Amino acid sequence: LLRRKYRGYSVYAHNLSNFDIIFLFKYISTLKGRFDIIPAIKDRNIISLQIKNTRLGINIIFKDSYLLLRDSLMNLSKTFNCDSLKGLMPILNLPSNEYHQANIKYNKDVLIINDFNEYKNLLIKYCINDCVVLYQVLNKFRDLVYNPPPSGGGEFKY
Repeated sequence: LLRRKYRGYSVYAHNLSNFDIIFLFKYISTLKGRFDIIPAIKDRNIISLQIKNTRLGINIIFKDSYLLLRDSLMNLSKTFNCDSLKGLMPILNLPSNEYHQANIKYNKDVLIINDFNEYKNLLIKYCINDCVVLYQVLNKFRDLVYNPPPSGGGEFKY
């Protein structure tokens, strides 16, 4: 993503400031000195993170879509009547693993998988689907903002 052809692009992650940013820190830390890293923070949430190098013509912004649309991706996919719906997160259940914890309670429905290869394949599909769903939600939200339905009564249906 740190290429001139992506200059001006915004990359959205749903829940960037409370979860997804953790996966980026390792890579962002290697950019220090070569890139300007400019966070926008409000109430201890990372609203956006701009990474730029003017000399190289690189400028990209990571944004937290959850701070824009404050609902779960599953609910948003239903609200905006998306073609794709949020799936169940696969959870690996290997009792032989030294880090295994029995009887974990999840605050959402999950898909418990007992085979590592099946888990890996389902997790990849889950992540790709999340990206597709978020893309569809953001596009429908953008259309609603820039092309609102006519006012004057009637039921709103997207």
